[in-house]
Amino acid sequence: MKDGIQNLIYSLGGEGCYTLCLLDVAEEYLGHSVNILDVVIRAINKGYIYYDWSNWKNSQNFYVEKPAMFLKLATGVDWMVLHENAGRLPNGKNQYIIRRYERTNTTKTYSHFSRDTFQPYLNNGTEKYGTEVSTRLCVPSVPSPCAPALPALEGTK
Repeated sequence: MKDGIQNLIYSLGGEGCYTLCLLDVAEEYLGHSVNILDVVIRAINKGYIYYDWSNWKNSQNFYVEKPAMFLKLATGVDWMVLHENAGRLPNGKNQYIIRRYERTNTTKTYSHFSRDTFQPYLNNGTEKYGTEVSTRLCVPSVPSPCAPALPALEGTK
């Protein structure tokens, strides 16, 4: 067990919404859960996710530096993670969407990530009262092993 693990978990709960959404994509792709702490700590150690072990209150903690590499670490396959306009919908199988929301008050802009099928933080005010500003489109290089097989084309049976 690493010293400061409780601080890491606390920080993940407060600042790790994008990290958790990417892990949800990985779990949906794989069809089973992943060991969240193991994957997160390995990603921090590799530099895919920023985390300041000496200051768990650092506002940059859980900034995802390399989302495609983080997904590869979690799933074992290559990914593309594209920054798209708000409102983007998947247009095929094996496309996973993460939405980014913002809400500004007089002194600060808050941001939050979630998926249509997963809320890392229930009743989040930024999502509830803010605006969707962009989308992350996650596309694996290999179709999900859990995706249903495509039907055979006419005349190929």
